[in-house]
Amino acid sequence: MLVKEGVCGLNTVIPVNYAEYIEGKINDIEKDIDSLDTSLLVSGKIKYLPVVINHNANGLVYKIYESKDAFLNDNFSILVVKNNGDCEIFPDNPWIITENGKPFQEIEVKSEVMRNGKLLLINASPKNFGVNKCLLFPAFSVNVNKAFFYDSSFNAKKSYLIRDDKINLTAISNDGKWCSVNYLNDKNKTVKGTMLCSQLNL
Repeated sequence: MLVKEGVCGLNTVIPVNYAEYIEGKINDIEKDIDSLDTSLLVSGKIKYLPVVINHNANGLVYKIYESKDAFLNDNFSILVVKNNGDCEIFPDNPWIITENGKPFQEIEVKSEVMRNGKLLLINASPKNFGVNKCLLFPAFSVNVNKAFFYDSSFNAKKSYLIRDDKINLTAISNDGKWCSVNYLNDKNKTVKGTMLCSQLNL
């Protein structure tokens, strides 16, 4: 499962071993596709699916599938939630565009349009739905002061997340006790681990 994302200003020189380069990019995409267990939404274990795309000093950007049907039809919105509480909602499967080498807070959200038989990207405008979808469909988060990560033997580690930290849910154990999560810090580095599901807002 991918977000539509583009990067401008790469100025990339085509490598000598181009086939190997492309194969590496394909492998990275496949890892992204497999990083979340979407069966949780399809099976009804969760009612909607938020996917944190990026996290920076100004706030959070995440993709939202509002229902199982929305997911099966690949119908998503991009939500931009700022630290001051402001929320911008971009429906209809938009693109996220960044400039290479610049901080992610300079993102642009683009919509697809067809003109003269060509697909173009234009600036997207946030929509007002009369309700705050950021409140209706919040990113999954920690609900305790300290939620510790656990090792493979389910012993608590020293590392932990704090209340309201936002996570991506990647799996739930059969008994519903343990959740595998990805946490994206404000430098956009991913931390993966296992936590108690009871300490998460899902």
